[in-house]
Amino acid sequence: MSKNREIKQAKIDELKSKLTGKSLIFMDYQGIDVEGISSLRKEIREFGGVIKIAKNTLLKKVVKDEKIDLNDDFFKGMLATAIVEGDKFVNVGKSIFQAEKSKKIKIKGGFFEGAVIDEKKVRKYASLLSKEEMHGVLVGCLSGLIGNLVYVLEDIAKEKKDVVADDKTS
Repeated sequence: MSKNREIKQAKIDELKSKLTGKSLIFMDYQGIDVEGISSLRKEIREFGGVIKIAKNTLLKKVVKDEKIDLNDDFFKGMLATAIVEGDKFVNVGKSIFQAEKSKKIKIKGGFFEGAVIDEKKVRKYASLLSKEEMHGVLVGCLSGLIGNLVYVLEDIAKEKKDVVADDKTS
């Protein structure tokens, strides 16, 4: 095997190991400067994701090997891939969505829970609350309910005390 082919195969194997079992967001990064992509990478890394930039032909081969069904038009332009593990898809999607709003990148689509999704679904998922935000909403609801329950129980206890006190005086 030639040296060049060995290098390409090593890159393919590395990409496969990073993509297997993960959620992906594909984006066209043409027009973003080095500072912008570095900032986006840092932000995504904070959420447990990583941005990988590889040659389209290598990425196309890896995606095909992983049985992710994307058409050939998808691999046109400067393609970057955000690789996300677990429930961090929403957080990473929000970061990418914000970068897209500033006209720096264009979301092309993604791969989430075993299915290819278009850019509209990536944006829709990015608009959802993150797991942490949902936990906060749940805690707020539960604390309100518990507070109301305590208030009602205190009121009942006060009424019972008043009834007992009235019985003793009669």
